[in-house]
Amino acid sequence: MIHEGTKRAFEWYWNDNGEMPGLDAFERMTAANQDELLARLEAWGDLRLGDRLPPSQLNVESEDPLILAIKVGRLRYPAFHASGSNAWIVCGPPYEKQGQKRDKRGDRAIERALRQRQDYHRALKGLHYYDRD
Repeated sequence: MIHEGTKRAFEWYWNDNGEMPGLDAFERMTAANQDELLARLEAWGDLRLGDRLPPSQLNVESEDPLILAIKVGRLRYPAFHASGSNAWIVCGPPYEKQGQKRDKRGDRAIERALRQRQDYHRALKGLHYYDRD
């Protein structure tokens, strides 16, 4: 668990190898960027359901299914909602925003987040996503 707010909880995505690429990237970030990401999650975690952080902090990257990007400086951490819960799964590694529009690296990161979302829900249905050694 990264953070549990009053309305939403946030956790890192686990891949099939038992790794958390988002956490690995987080641990390599500067302390200031780590603090900024945690502050975003704390603020978002306590917002009323249906409300969202401003676009300067959170961006819609895919409408259907919904993938949001948490903004930390030039870095963007994709996240998806865990169906049937109040949890959001933060993917990684983040991508770096280069310009006004999302570039090919950003597109690949969102495609990866969409696959991770599928993997997460498939594993959750199989009741083995949270079975970790």
